[in-house]
Amino acid sequence: MKNKNKKLSILVALLLLGVGVSFAYFVGKTIFKGTGATLTGTTATLEGAKLHIEGGAEFTDTNIYPGHQTVSKITATAKGEDVIIPFNLILKGNNTLNTNLNYIVYRVEEPLEEGKEIKATCEKETKVLSGKQYLSEKCDISNIKDLEQISSGTIPKQTNEINITIATDQFITATQPQPTVYYYYIILEYPNENKSQNEDLEGSFEGTVEAEISDASADINILSIKVEKEKGTFTEQDTIPNNDGTYILDTTQSTCTNDATLDWDNTTNNLIVNNLHKTGTDCDLYFKQKPTADDTLADLNLSSHGESQRKFTGTACSSGCSITDENGLFEAPDEDGAKSYYFRGTVSNNWVKFGQTSAGKDMYWRIIRINGNGTIRLIYAGEEGSLGNGNGKNAVDNQAYNSSRNDNKYVGFMYGGEKGNSSESYDAAHKNETKSDILGSLYNWWDETNLDSLLSKIDGATGFCNDRQAYDGSSATSQPDTSGTKGYGQVITYYAPYIRITQKKEPTFLCTQKSQDLFTYKEDKGDGNGVLEKPVGLITVDEVMYAGGYYGTNNTGYWLYTNQEYWTMSPYYVYPSGNAYVFLLYNSGQQLYYRSVSNTNFGVRPVINLKANTTFSKATGEVDDPFVVS
Repeated sequence: MKNKNKKLSILVALLLLGVGVSFAYFVGKTIFKGTGATLTGTTATLEGAKLHIEGGAEFTDTNIYPGHQTVSKITATAKGEDVIIPFNLILKGNNTLNTNLNYIVYRVEEPLEEGKEIKATCEKETKVLSGKQYLSEKCDISNIKDLEQISSGTIPKQTNEINITIATDQFITATQPQPTVYYYYIILEYPNENKSQNEDLEGSFEGTVEAEISDASADINILSIKVEKEKGTFTEQDTIPNNDGTYILDTTQSTCTNDATLDWDNTTNNLIVNNLHKTGTDCDLYFKQKPTADDTLADLNLSSHGESQRKFTGTACSSGCSITDENGLFEAPDEDGAKSYYFRGTVSNNWVKFGQTSAGKDMYWRIIRINGNGTIRLIYAGEEGSLGNGNGKNAVDNQAYNSSRNDNKYVGFMYGGEKGNSSESYDAAHKNETKSDILGSLYNWWDETNLDSLLSKIDGATGFCNDRQAYDGSSATSQPDTSGTKGYGQVITYYAPYIRITQKKEPTFLCTQKSQDLFTYKEDKGDGNGVLEKPVGLITVDEVMYAGGYYGTNNTGYWLYTNQEYWTMSPYYVYPSGNAYVFLLYNSGQQLYYRSVSNTNFGVRPVINLKANTTFSKATGEVDDPFVVS
């Protein structure tokens, strides 16, 4: 860590600013003078990462008696490329009170839920003994019981400037695109010492909270490194294995003390320690063999035909995929490995039973493909008792993709700015700030079916591609737009899926703008954008074409045909008059087509990814003998 001991004035948030205090114990009234804190904040940079701290407190009561307590909140926000920032919180100011003030500091690493905020509730008490009036307060701090206390101490009378470290060797990891945020709550007390405190009448206290970079190191002690040499068998060794794609960190077995958690950056081959906020953190590391699509294929007892023979240049499965070499499991490159295995044609052995509806009925899915990293992509196919001839009611809702349509941003699974506000640049249009209407529908369905209870089985890092790469034209020879003149407002724009599917007839499992368009889970972002609150998405137009769909051509013979119409998450174009269009399965599912995002007639079919090495019951995968997740 560079720049050790460098002090940074990264908080000018005034904790108790200019507070002229008149406390009394034996008189009838006390007056707390002053207007409270003015909230400001500043930002400091360390090794390219930014730490922004702000907050403050103010006493709103005018009568303060001994025993009074108040709660102040400090917010620490760190953004950057996984830089660990060590810092101390420092209280500076002046205290001419003869009574020492008490403080306790708590840290919270998640926003407090509504109704569970920390606040002080004080009741004044007055007693008369021997003709003298005794004034005091009794205070209760709500919702503090289960929080982590990190420090406590006193603020004594001091003629010189106060300089007290109230939080020592804090660690925060700067991340992006979503920053890490910690919350500090400071309980400040003017104590009741059960004696005359009249000497404080002319005293005062004023102070600011600042932060400084500490010289503490992260001090991570690797106690053991265990590597999987054979499936399920780990051998201890002295060094982290050279990662050539053979091994990945097993986060389910790797553990750390002090509540720290571990991840592995597969791009840089670096260990990432999350929630690191104490020195002396001990970790045990487990590295397992990287799962592949071949492993999952063997686990399911399936076999592949290799590459599809048609190369997607003809009418594909318009005749019902009756040609033997166009039915079954085929392979193509993807983001997560050398190849992905996808189901194509009139197949019936890709059924999975997993989870239950809100009514307690078993949910059925169908495997779209086995991803290159061994995860399994599923599309919702209906519930127990309504599968009919093997298709069933598989849409969980019918609604618009986005209820607004007059801007390029509405082709987005998420988009920039508030609904109704026009975008003025490509970046502004396609920031992942506001969820689409269809994503909101997926979140609601997720909560209704309580899929949070099954998160241990669901992969969040593989992601779903909402390919918003803009092109400079509409023909097969068009190129990605580099001028910055496409893809925003009502500018006529053709998107990459349009070029691939309607012009080149070349579907792909690759996502060209992963940091923006590969939608991954916030808790396990992988190589994607990490903005999803739930790891759920929609099918892409490329996956439909791989399965047997063909643009503008009727087809009832491939397995995605369900006699229903439903959305993909692949943009088509914005044209004319600024109307945004997205690909879908149209005309009772018989053809791959497009419609305006604001059309409410089309279905929502959730897509999820099961983790690699998911254990299934032995089965044929047919609808009456589905693969069942153990």
